[in-house]
Amino acid sequence: MKKQLLILIISLILLTLIIEPSFANERPKIGLVLSGGGAKGIAHIGVIKVLEEYGIRPDYISGTSMGSIIGALYAIGYTPEEMESIVLSQDWPALMSGHRERVNLSLLELENDSKYQLDFPLAHGRLELHTGLVNGQNIIDLLSTLTVPAHDVEDFNKLPIPFCCIGTDLETGNEIVMDHGRISEAIRASMSIPTVFSPSEWEEYILLDGGLVNNFPVEAVRNMGAEIIIGVDISQSFAKREDLKNLVSIITQAISFRGYASTEEQRKYCDILISPNLEGYNLLSFDKLDDIYNIGEYSARQHSAELQALSNMLSEYQTKPIQVLDTKKTEFLVRKIQVKGLKTIPKYAVTGWLNINTPSVVGTEQIESSIQRLISSSNFEFVHYRLLKRPRGDGYTLEISLDEKSNDSVKIGGNFNTEDYASILVKLNYQNTFNLGSSNSLTARLNPKAEIDLTHRFLSGWDYGVGIFARASLYINDTYKYEDNYKVGETRRIDNLAFEGGPTLLIGNKAMISLLLRHDMINLMGDVKESDYLYDDHMDKVYLSFFRDFLDDRFFPTRGAWGYFAIENAFHNGFKGEVDDYVQKFVWTALKAFPLSRNLSFKVGLNLGLSSKNNSKMNNNIFLGGNRLIDHTTFPFPGMKPKSMSGQNAYVLSAGLQYSFKEFFFLTLNGYYAEVNDDIESLLKQDGDMYAGSVDLGMRTPLGPIEVSMQKNSYNNQITGYVNIGYKY
Repeated sequence: MKKQLLILIISLILLTLIIEPSFANERPKIGLVLSGGGAKGIAHIGVIKVLEEYGIRPDYISGTSMGSIIGALYAIGYTPEEMESIVLSQDWPALMSGHRERVNLSLLELENDSKYQLDFPLAHGRLELHTGLVNGQNIIDLLSTLTVPAHDVEDFNKLPIPFCCIGTDLETGNEIVMDHGRISEAIRASMSIPTVFSPSEWEEYILLDGGLVNNFPVEAVRNMGAEIIIGVDISQSFAKREDLKNLVSIITQAISFRGYASTEEQRKYCDILISPNLEGYNLLSFDKLDDIYNIGEYSARQHSAELQALSNMLSEYQTKPIQVLDTKKTEFLVRKIQVKGLKTIPKYAVTGWLNINTPSVVGTEQIESSIQRLISSSNFEFVHYRLLKRPRGDGYTLEISLDEKSNDSVKIGGNFNTEDYASILVKLNYQNTFNLGSSNSLTARLNPKAEIDLTHRFLSGWDYGVGIFARASLYINDTYKYEDNYKVGETRRIDNLAFEGGPTLLIGNKAMISLLLRHDMINLMGDVKESDYLYDDHMDKVYLSFFRDFLDDRFFPTRGAWGYFAIENAFHNGFKGEVDDYVQKFVWTALKAFPLSRNLSFKVGLNLGLSSKNNSKMNNNIFLGGNRLIDHTTFPFPGMKPKSMSGQNAYVLSAGLQYSFKEFFFLTLNGYYAEVNDDIESLLKQDGDMYAGSVDLGMRTPLGPIEVSMQKNSYNNQITGYVNIGYKY
């Protein structure tokens, strides 16, 4: 009996060896290859969803450009559903354009916001060109946050699914396979589309988009160990001449020349090749992401027979579960901040801009906001962050990697409107010349009413700090003669040379209080009669001002507030003048915007100017007319030419209903009520009040706003038109 049992056992062992069952072999390694293609890359998520339905999960992933983003997220542990939600919730035009919310801009940046169309960096006194239309910081912020679960992973082979991505060496044109380092930086380098994004540094290389040399990295995933390869190729053949009609199609064609030949060769090595039909879509089709996702899913289902066969084969093997990383965690106990890449800027300045206390629990949204503060200081080209687990497991170290830059620049802006006609604004700016936080600029506004402005500013902090402001200005303008507050004729040119300066106090980086001294020297050109000499030849002022800006958009605001308040003490004929030469003036201008719905917003505004007493000198006056706030004493009122009315006291109330459509268009209905009077009591009695209304159609463009307005007021009772092209300044 024992002998028979032994024979049976031996027979079973031999049978096992002869049959070589699948469980005795290692499961074949699956490789997933995701090509580049901009917005078309969202199709990859639809394909991955179908693969998971069939129980097919890759052992290795390689990707290029947008394929590197999707591949990295999947390798970290994001599900197809999570990736779909992430992709569809992003404002891709803002991410790709480099646009930053005004709430994240510093006061110095707000001064330059929406004024200039061209910006040329200065290096060693020479004009240079930017290396890309945008530097890609918004993409960096997104990638840094999405890859937080893998910030501790330096070797991409140690991710839940080993991963690599492709870049192009700018110096040699060679293919660079990135399989280690900071994963967010590797992905950013892989998608550095030439002319669109600035090149990205990775280790000793300066890299461009990997699609230039290898848009479909099959060989890379084979070298990782893949035996069965599933390729998702969203590239397309070269476009015909008739299809090359815009910049996007031309750029796509240009960067595809070498990559297309490589893709054709790589496709041969795919065991399952999925090629979604994305004809009619391009790199920037971010407004059609739902359609692209569905096309990717549909294309994968067209390969159901192959996928089912692969699934059946894989089911015969034992599969180890994949330990994915925690992608849900958004708050971290930060115990230390580590800063890398500093050369001239001290660490205390960086930590001050970050405004993150340690130890404290910090969310990723707060970190993103702090990174925006660093960028808004205008001292850094790129900022990356990582959250690294501390060795003792008692929290995280926030690592900030910086690339310092010089913000010396020449900025140029252009504008045309039917009031001032054509004008050009040129600004030469030097930053941190004398000390960190200083800004020195020379600004010239060139048109018949010219202005030259030399300014020095110094601010000691981000949220709160003290500073110094100094400015010398030359204004060349026209002055007018008025009777009973109404303009009756043009007088002559007036030249005004002004010097002002004093301390400033920064509050929350969106408000500033200033106490300034100002001296004006005024020259009225031409033959001047004594009765027409309505301006003092010199005047001294002391004024206290408060300024704040929380608007989300300078020209088409939907939320936020803007305001300027000043109390001015003017000493005609200088500080040594008579008591009767002293005049006190109060100015308050404000605008508040409220969102009523997704596309509808309401705006209400106030402009108020009061003088303590009558004075024949027009230096004290408040002016009315025009379509823009020329200065804080010239209030807009539609249907009038600028400075059509003048008086010692005035106010304008306004209200508007703004409707946005097609994302870039704005239709606004405005109403105005105004009063101008030399006597405050008469002003309060509403003697001579006026009404106005306008219908405005505006469009936001890369060159600035384009506005067309039809207007009418009770002053002249005529319908007038107004056109503006470009930024107002």
